[in-house]
Amino acid sequence: MKFNPEEHIYKPAEDIKFWDKIGLSEKELQEVKADVTKQIIKKNESIGTIKYSIEKEWGKRGIEMVKTTYALVFNELISRGVEKVKLSDTQMISHADPNLFGISEISKVTINYDRIKNIEDTEIRLLNMVTHLAHELYHSSAPTQILITEDIKNKNNRILIQDASGASYWQGNESKEFMLLEEGAAVDFEETIFTKISKEFNENTLKLHGKIKNGMNNNINTNYSKDIINNIYPPAYLTNLKKVDNHNYDYKFSISMYGSSHQILLLLKDKIPDFYHKLEKARIERKPLDLTRDIEKQFGEGMYRRLTTATIEDANALLTELKQSISK
Repeated sequence: MKFNPEEHIYKPAEDIKFWDKIGLSEKELQEVKADVTKQIIKKNESIGTIKYSIEKEWGKRGIEMVKTTYALVFNELISRGVEKVKLSDTQMISHADPNLFGISEISKVTINYDRIKNIEDTEIRLLNMVTHLAHELYHSSAPTQILITEDIKNKNNRILIQDASGASYWQGNESKEFMLLEEGAAVDFEETIFTKISKEFNENTLKLHGKIKNGMNNNINTNYSKDIINNIYPPAYLTNLKKVDNHNYDYKFSISMYGSSHQILLLLKDKIPDFYHKLEKARIERKPLDLTRDIEKQFGEGMYRRLTTATIEDANALLTELKQSISK
């Protein structure tokens, strides 16, 4: 199966799944769907003020690399046994939040140009952009579900956006941001895609990337050693790169806040057979039974619910608890 934008780009009006909990008529249900679509479009229009063209920034090379990224993300998810995958469209803007590399909304994946614009090398900047894109496309692959509640009469509060953030799909969870399992899985996924997409860059770019990566790790060893768990470095992302001379660069980077969440994902992958298949069946197809059974068999009753409702602030404590459970 090949990625086809006409078939596999997410269309809110067609692809949002609705849970009718109050017995609406068909006419009422269609009115809700139309209203939700309008809300989504309005929200996307207010995300940012300045848009940047990928083609203007990188030419045809940029457009082709975006297409390649979509194809790699799509194929990787299909290879994990998912029967149907939809991915959101992409835009690149100057985002109001300078700490965000990207954001996955219901119908748009947004790349924050401000986080990569200070990377002077064009190809390294492109490599960072498509890596962030892979992360956000992973989030977008989980279908959005809308729970229609008794607040139907109050149009401002009549719907609950149940699940625009992937593995935070436990029914009744009202927190949508920075979900532990979803973010850990997205970091792991971006690394998988990076390995594949790096083949599209020349040797000099990859050598420079490797040099920067080694420099980051040396810095982490010195200043962020507490974030190194099980000899695995926390995710680190380049934010500035400036050429000093023909052989040297100055650079800055930021440490991801998803390090412990990624560690939990790696631990689950190590302990649960066929983990990726079960994870994607749960988060994309909403068939969590196999994953639930394996997690609770390994880590105890109720752990599945805790993992799928926890935020990244819970990651350190949960990681410690999971390790202790294994050592018993």
